[in-house]
Amino acid sequence: MDAEYGWIFKQPVDPVELNLPDYFDVVKKPMDLGTVKKKLDNSVYREVDEFIGDVRLVFDNAMLYNGKEGREPCCSFACALGTSLAHKALNRLLARSSSVPFIFP
Repeated sequence: MDAEYGWIFKQPVDPVELNLPDYFDVVKKPMDLGTVKKKLDNSVYREVDEFIGDVRLVFDNAMLYNGKEGREPCCSFACALGTSLAHKALNRLLARSSSVPFIFP
């Protein structure tokens, strides 16, 4: 992700490095796009909904911790990008679905 704040979502949040001592008190199920990619590459997702849920969770966590109006500019980015990215990623995934073992309901 090359967008201005995209780097924020590429790896797990490090509460020590970012000085966010309450991060895990607020965010109970952390997720990042690097983890999503690893899970996708390793065929962990059995259903498309699992993949979409993890992508949305990345941005939902940012908005949960920072608020939708956000203490940080990444929140408005997360709010605007969350759904859009999920749709784009899903379209890419479906385009190569012959090599991805998904079960469609």
